[in-house]
Amino acid sequence: MNRLIPAALLSLPLVLTACGDRERTAAAPQSTPQKSVSADDVTRDTKQAVDTATEYAKMQKREFIAEAEREVQELRASLDDLKKRASTATAETKDKMQDALRDLEREQDQLQVQQKLTELKSATADTWQSAKAGFEDAIEKLRESYEKAKREFS
Repeated sequence: MNRLIPAALLSLPLVLTACGDRERTAAAPQSTPQKSVSADDVTRDTKQAVDTATEYAKMQKREFIAEAEREVQELRASLDDLKKRASTATAETKDKMQDALRDLEREQDQLQVQQKLTELKSATADTWQSAKAGFEDAIEKLRESYEKAKREFS
């Protein structure tokens, strides 16, 4: 019995708190009544959410493609710059630079950067992630090769 008294005293605040919460909940003013929702409402809202998500995905795709095209153009311009530098270099340096540029162009062809950009533009929702990853991988490898060639002749 002596053990029950401390246990009862310890649990008393919990019981009082729980009772107090019920009283506050019962006495609290009710929020505005719930509007009934029909199947048509759910269908309309779902269609709107899908349309918004679809438009957002299209916008993201357009932005990514625009950035990809800029990146390809920048790399082409950089390659053209290296070609100009090679044409004005001394004979020995010129031969080395031209060899390196041919290797770089060959790698660009092997990586099929332009083809991957075209695939990216025509990708569907199902093929987008794969096409995007393929392009990103190819452009990164080409960028690394360009930077390597550039370091060799700077």
